[in-house]
Amino acid sequence: MKSDFLLIGKVAKPHGLRGQVKVQSYASSYESFFAGSKVYLSIGEEMRELVLSEVKVRTRSLLLNFQGVDNRQQAEGISGSSLYIKKKDLKALPEGEYYWYQLIGSRVYNDQGRFLGIMEEIFPTPAHDIWVIRDGKKELLLPAVEDFVVSVNIPQREIRVRDLDDSGGSDTGNDR
Repeated sequence: MKSDFLLIGKVAKPHGLRGQVKVQSYASSYESFFAGSKVYLSIGEEMRELVLSEVKVRTRSLLLNFQGVDNRQQAEGISGSSLYIKKKDLKALPEGEYYWYQLIGSRVYNDQGRFLGIMEEIFPTPAHDIWVIRDGKKELLLPAVEDFVVSVNIPQREIRVRDLDDSGGSDTGNDR
């Protein structure tokens, strides 16, 4: 079942003559790719297990060698295929940290219980991730920082955030 797998990249094309392939990574880091790790190649509805034998990190891609893919012709045969890992093989994260796939699709509410939308995507910035929450045509960009995130309930697929309409400051009543 593909729901047990997490998409981590796509095989772009062969590189060289010895079975090496260029891969576009979708993972937030290259930690998912290391020699000896198992990845799964999607061929139609079938998932074929491959073991990485060598990983080279390039500026915008990876160069991978798989056990049993030893020449250019075999590498061409897997070009265009999607690469997955099993979700159960992901390392456990410290409390309060989540994989993106666990958050995307969650319902987002403010701390008063008002529905804000569904988390549809996440994009990284140098300072912190930005959560993109949509409700119809309305879009909310929320920094994924402690000051805004009240709670994350993975089993319930719910996230609570501070009400952004509340400035959080005190009103002294003095206009200057």
